[in-house]
Amino acid sequence: MPLTVQTMQALFSWTNQKPISGFKSASDQDALQYTVAAVAGCNEVWFEARALPAGNTQVYNLQSLTDALGTAIVATKFFGMMIAFPDATTLQIKPDTTNGFGLNLGGTSPVYNMQPGWFGAAQTGPTTVSGSNCQIDVKNTGSATANYSIVFFLGQ
Repeated sequence: MPLTVQTMQALFSWTNQKPISGFKSASDQDALQYTVAAVAGCNEVWFEARALPAGNTQVYNLQSLTDALGTAIVATKFFGMMIAFPDATTLQIKPDTTNGFGLNLGGTSPVYNMQPGWFGAAQTGPTTVSGSNCQIDVKNTGSATANYSIVFFLGQ
């Protein structure tokens, strides 16, 4: 769907509590917020929630996505992504073996092995997406189905 606001935000908040016998528990809370603003050219967002069976791989081709309204998205720019899952399994995020998108966010074609939680990356300048640099794999290396949500911030 076309974006009208070009800002990406991440917010992490936490509260720590320590019981103290005979007294009120001591607590501490804080938050960390990060904003990537004025992301010129980021004009598409693509999202899905998926159940991925154990041992299976989902290939995301950034030049062949369809949004929830049935509109085809052929990305030429990658600005960021986020994937989150609560299940007690392991997901692996990596470039596909055919036309793999490098996810070069500071390295060379890394593989991210995730325990339950999230992975996110955002940048103000795009990484070019092309026919030979467009596919990301999400593989469930665990022994149970993984339910996850994924979003891509893209440009056309």
